[in-house]
Amino acid sequence: MKSIPILYYHNIGGENYKSFCKVDSFKYQMNFMFSRGYKGVGCDNLLIEGGEKLFGITFDDGYEDNLLNALPILKSYNFKATCFIVPNMIGATNSWDKVQFKLMDKIQIKEWLDEGMSIGSHSLNHYDLSRLSTESMSKEIADSKKILEDTFGISIDDFCYPYGKYNLKITKKVKDFGYKRGITTKRGLYKSSDNNYDIKRVPVNRNDSKFKFWLKTMTAYENL
Repeated sequence: MKSIPILYYHNIGGENYKSFCKVDSFKYQMNFMFSRGYKGVGCDNLLIEGGEKLFGITFDDGYEDNLLNALPILKSYNFKATCFIVPNMIGATNSWDKVQFKLMDKIQIKEWLDEGMSIGSHSLNHYDLSRLSTESMSKEIADSKKILEDTFGISIDDFCYPYGKYNLKITKKVKDFGYKRGITTKRGLYKSSDNNYDIKRVPVNRNDSKFKFWLKTMTAYENL
């Protein structure tokens, strides 16, 4: 069964900080995939149909620069992507990090959706769910889904584990609360036969060379 990369990013922009992918690098990477006949999709369209060559595109946290810098590039190739949103931090900054950047507000998220992109939940407050009580953990998972659905009038089917921290109890709650997929930060390529609540991704780092990006997307490198 064919494996595909689900790329994940945080910021797209010119800041000299570890979470950023340069705009020119992102454009090169999208063109690299496009020129090889691949179609970029969000988490809701990962199933391979017929001879389609797909790859996933995801952004964690929902930064404003995803809309300002990544969206025009995605649109130019008719690619789709999923942005994982922290509902209680919409329009604020990533307060869980030392260095903070602006997160999309409600109007910007609506624009992201109106352009054909999708969103998922990244929990209510971006807490480490593995360190919370069962009640608090459940609230982070369930309330974030409800808030996003009520605010934007869409179904929220994808949950991305904050900090990549999760266990069997957490994945069970994600499933029980009605999510279709649980997204991790574990390295690896995705197969449709994989556990839907333990989906691996391919990190794209600021200093990845063109050769490293080729390795990550065109070979089994991420599964090693």
